[in-house]
Amino acid sequence: MSLKSLAFNLANRVSDNNATPLTRSHAYELIAAAFGYQSYAAFSQTAVALFKCDQHDHINHPTFINRLQQLHCTHAANDITQSLQVLIEENAVRAVTLVDLIKGLNSGDLLCDEEQLILSLEEQSSKTGLGNYALGLALISSADLDQNEQDPYWYNQLKMGRALGPNEEIFACEYQANIKRLERAKQCFIQSAQLGCKLGLLGLTLHFNDNQFFEKSISPNDLVYETYDPIEIANMAQDMDYKIEYSSWLLDACGHGNIEAIRMVAEKMQDDSLVFCHALAELSALLGEDIRQESFCMVDESGFEKYDDYGPGYADGYYAIELRDISNSDKVLAQSLAQKWLTEIQQTGRAQCESSQL
Repeated sequence: MSLKSLAFNLANRVSDNNATPLTRSHAYELIAAAFGYQSYAAFSQTAVALFKCDQHDHINHPTFINRLQQLHCTHAANDITQSLQVLIEENAVRAVTLVDLIKGLNSGDLLCDEEQLILSLEEQSSKTGLGNYALGLALISSADLDQNEQDPYWYNQLKMGRALGPNEEIFACEYQANIKRLERAKQCFIQSAQLGCKLGLLGLTLHFNDNQFFEKSISPNDLVYETYDPIEIANMAQDMDYKIEYSSWLLDACGHGNIEAIRMVAEKMQDDSLVFCHALAELSALLGEDIRQESFCMVDESGFEKYDDYGPGYADGYYAIELRDISNSDKVLAQSLAQKWLTEIQQTGRAQCESSQL
């Protein structure tokens, strides 16, 4: 199923039952309105319709009715509404913003058919920078990276023209399919960057070891937070020996309340700015996980927290961070700064955690 076929089916169903046919362009506009968008142009720039999802959308009636009136389709309002809702339910259609889609792909929480997702992005979002980045992520997510790291022996044998047995040919073809998928993903990231989306450069850096993202000095303020993981970027900067960028992205993660980053920075910067480290520790306490206290739990073999007595269990967690003492006036300053950061996180989702604020 595709958005094109959804619009085609809607136009046909309505046209069969009414003297005045519903045009394909009006069908696209009404589909976008059903998802709460003022126009199809606005929808296609920021969102994508997914099919075969775990749940489907319902028509946004205020926006939909308003669009019906604008397009002079009120004569068939009931028929259009009922036909579209049936099509949405039959195909389990759900509209998702590209930012939420990228967030879901990064976390692995997106529940939809992978192949259908790729088709939807290719059809609807291949002309936008954010859409190309999402498509690149979807292609990487669908590739079997573990299989691609295996020995490409049978693939190389196939390239040399050797006749393979059924099983060996399957191994070779799977390896070849993964290579093609990753090559397509790389081209999507390049296209995304060419369209002005800095996430395209990030995709090339994280997945293909291209250093342009760091060479162009892209800062956290250049990206929407939900579309990236600052810890992942910091680790990549460290691997590529970009020391300034490593510190910058770690501090960005602190500013979003990431306890792991707060712990890493507090351990690292004690000799440079002890009061700043105390402020970070105070922030961790306000966030509910004080790094000055040890935190351990029992986990199973998969690393998940264990709540029963069956099977082997292992201790997992962190030791307390021991910070050198500071004066009472500095403690007040650290507490005040931590409270300021917490308020910024709660209000805007991001605090500017910098030692220069002291």
